[in-house]
Amino acid sequence: VAGSQIVTLDTTYANFTPGALCSVFTGDVWNAKMIKFTSPGTGSMTVQNCADTASAVDARIVAMTTCNDAGTVIACDDDGCTGAAPYASKLVFNAVAGQTYYFAVGGYDNTQVGPFNIEIIAPAAPACPADLNQDGVVNGADLGLMLGSWGACPGCAADLNQDGIVNGADLGLLLGSWGVCA
Repeated sequence: VAGSQIVTLDTTYANFTPGALCSVFTGDVWNAKMIKFTSPGTGSMTVQNCADTASAVDARIVAMTTCNDAGTVIACDDDGCTGAAPYASKLVFNAVAGQTYYFAVGGYDNTQVGPFNIEIIAPAAPACPADLNQDGVVNGADLGLMLGSWGACPGCAADLNQDGIVNGADLGLLLGSWGVCA
């Protein structure tokens, strides 16, 4: 969930190697614990442990779109909060509403086991997701946009339940939201 969460590592956890897609640092995220998070909105997302000040919180954080897959790394950081002790990390990237992201949180080396105070600052969900043309009201114009997107449409705005297809389930959500957006 968005907000702060405590992540404690265990030296039996596997290391995560982000590979070439992470140009910020080389080497592993030691004893990596994976956090799964689905973005409620589109926009800037921050994942950080900047509030940590203890000696065992020299964190590395990597964001990816597939769990434990270095080929899907989209952001990474090592020491981005201050660049100095206690070497806390902060990564920022553009998230897409409904997209699930995985964050590898771990230490700079095997001695860094936390606990880490990981804060996820996510973009807010749209106030009225069925308002497809963003005019403040759900009406026939939005219905037309939905019908124009009918069928397979992964990630599109008309896929209100985000199951990869615009169909009757999405139409029901749109009709249930009919009227002025609150």
